[in-house]
Amino acid sequence: MAGAGLTVARARDDFPRLLAGAAVSVSQGGYNTITDLIAARVAAVVVPFARGGESEQTMRAARLAEMGLLRVLAEDALTPVRLATAIGAAAAAAPVAGPSLDLSGVETSARLLSGWLAERRARPGAAE
Repeated sequence: MAGAGLTVARARDDFPRLLAGAAVSVSQGGYNTITDLIAARVAAVVVPFARGGESEQTMRAARLAEMGLLRVLAEDALTPVRLATAIGAAAAAAPVAGPSLDLSGVETSARLLSGWLAERRARPGAAE
């Protein structure tokens, strides 16, 4: 049902590459999607998943909106007019600035865990 110039997709292995060419991305606020949006520096509207008392995506998106990295539209406030307005505002805004966020969570976690394990093993009498 998407009109000319629009692409609607569920999940794609090439999502980061697609973001690089997008004028605006409309997404939910999962961790991987958010890091891809930030890395691509693409204008974005995020509609966080909030049903069933979920709050993780809403909190993440709200903080990033405060930093000027994206726009948030609450799931319970989603209407075609509000979505179109948010997309227009995101498209008209200044380019997304590079964040001062560390997006290397996997690598950092692995390095920290390896370091802690090495320290534990180096202690006399430490159990494996």
